[in-house]
Amino acid sequence: MAQVQIIQDTENFTQELVSKLETSLLAKLKKEFQPREPEEFLTRADVAEMFSVDKSTVDNWARSNRLIKHLIGNRVYFKRSEIEQSLVTIK
Repeated sequence: MAQVQIIQDTENFTQELVSKLETSLLAKLKKEFQPREPEEFLTRADVAEMFSVDKSTVDNWARSNRLIKHLIGNRVYFKRSEIEQSLVTIK
């Protein structure tokens, strides 16, 4: 274990040292811990409007597992993040 020995300590030096440590720790926390955005759920109508297609097309995409549907009660919702992930780039 390392030992730290302070020979001459002034109150200002200690305050400056603590202040610098606090500043660096706060900067690190702000950088690493960003708040999570809440998940956005879209209805069939929202998805159909997003892609300019009919709602039946959205149903077909869900049946063929191109889109993952989430049921809440008897209503169908789609997560925006999953829709964006399902988009395929064609070269």
